[in-house]
Amino acid sequence: MVSGGAAPPSFDPSHNDTAVITRLIRGLHSEETREQSLDLLCKVITSAYRPLLSDSLKERAVTQVCNAIALLQSLASHPDTKMPFIRATLPVYLYPFLNTMSSERNYECLRLTSLGVIGSLAKVDDPEVIEYLLSTQIFPSCLRCMDFGRTLSKTVATFIIYRILLNEEGLKYCFTLAERYLSALGKPKDTTTIVKLHSVEVDGLQICQYPSSKLQKLHVLHRVLVKSQAE
Repeated sequence: MVSGGAAPPSFDPSHNDTAVITRLIRGLHSEETREQSLDLLCKVITSAYRPLLSDSLKERAVTQVCNAIALLQSLASHPDTKMPFIRATLPVYLYPFLNTMSSERNYECLRLTSLGVIGSLAKVDDPEVIEYLLSTQIFPSCLRCMDFGRTLSKTVATFIIYRILLNEEGLKYCFTLAERYLSALGKPKDTTTIVKLHSVEVDGLQICQYPSSKLQKLHVLHRVLVKSQAE
């Protein structure tokens, strides 16, 4: 036990969630127990990896993992812990949840909560943060979220990409060459291309959809980025 502070609880799925989370919060608050608490949070998060792959996620386990991820978000958003959080490469523990291809509720909860952590990092204009996110290949992960996530996940993933594109290095990452940018845009001469972006095929017929204005912008940006990644 670390002297001068309460030791963080050991991970046990049978423990009362509220009691465990409360003690973890106290452990993260104290510098003497913070490292131990982070180790435990990572253990809780990684405990979901195997069920994630075997399609055997349980709602209680998902709730525990989402609570652990929410605590990580408090570290990602605090100015005193943001950079140590990044330098410890803790965000990569969340990437398996971003790369799933199911929109089922349990997967979506993990996806959205994980995106919240990355969004907390991206919303501050810090070149080191952007450099880190680009180095961990966050773009493909966000594009996958835009493909398979529900509306909230799509919106947060788009926000992350938008914040990265506001940074010069982020723009260079996407549009290294002018040809790539023009190819991504496709240079449409009429509205046919735009209509196709928002249409689905039903019984062999193209039916035009009218999503919200935010998701229209999201979808166009998604297409641009997908084409950019493919170049």
